[in-house]
Amino acid sequence: MINDAWAGHPGTLVKSYPATDSGSALMLDQKSCDGSAESTGWSLDGGKLRAPGGQQCLDGLAKSGPTGQSDNGMVSCPPPTTKCGSTPCPGCGALLVNCTDAQGAWTHDASSGVLMWNSTGPDEAAAQGGPGGAKCLSARPSSGVGGFYGGPKAALTALSNCPKGGTVANTSSFSLSAKGELQAGSGACIVARPMFGPQLWSKPLPDGKVAVLVVNIGETTQDFELPLADVPGLSCGGSCAVRDVWAGKDLPPQAKSVPMTLRTHQSGFYILGPAKAS
Repeated sequence: MINDAWAGHPGTLVKSYPATDSGSALMLDQKSCDGSAESTGWSLDGGKLRAPGGQQCLDGLAKSGPTGQSDNGMVSCPPPTTKCGSTPCPGCGALLVNCTDAQGAWTHDASSGVLMWNSTGPDEAAAQGGPGGAKCLSARPSSGVGGFYGGPKAALTALSNCPKGGTVANTSSFSLSAKGELQAGSGACIVARPMFGPQLWSKPLPDGKVAVLVVNIGETTQDFELPLADVPGLSCGGSCAVRDVWAGKDLPPQAKSVPMTLRTHQSGFYILGPAKAS
């Protein structure tokens, strides 16, 4: 039986971690422009918008997602769904793919900052809803942790209708610096990061205990160690008692982390708390 006793909070998403396997797909995110390797090296070459490293390109071909799962016109993917059609989430309107597979062509208007993607064939145009298939890149402003993909909705950089006349909003204006920073009008830099894998949810329980649910939202098995320091409200002193709810047994006490192996879409459910004195 799971103890659902009220302890001041219903539980929430705490953190999403990058996938532990090196072969995972990349996703778009935003961060401060700090000159790091993940935020420098963007280039516009022959219509291809290349991400840092040069092997991944931004693909403007929107994919169809699960019916009814949309957010202001952009497909969303609540677990256990981790793909929009055949394409990994998030950012289903603007995806990083191998450059050899990238569709369409990008142009950048330096005066307005608009980054426009144009389809190069009838199938792509039809997918975008009309002749030409032109769409423009936009970057949502930051907000608190709120999606199933770990963080600010600003991470969901998307394609939308291009601005028509007047002043271009910060969310639709981009600059490409000499060192390859793709900077939005908000001041944030667009980066390419590994897809998330393990995701931590937690809920406080009475007597200093915390219920934690770790969900693998990735498409590959994750060998993961959950840092106890990431669990809100958990204070065990020396080590924490670990109860595996799904297995119905106590595991050895842990001082720093809880190891687990999770298949795709599998979850681990644990009750953590101060270890009893022996």
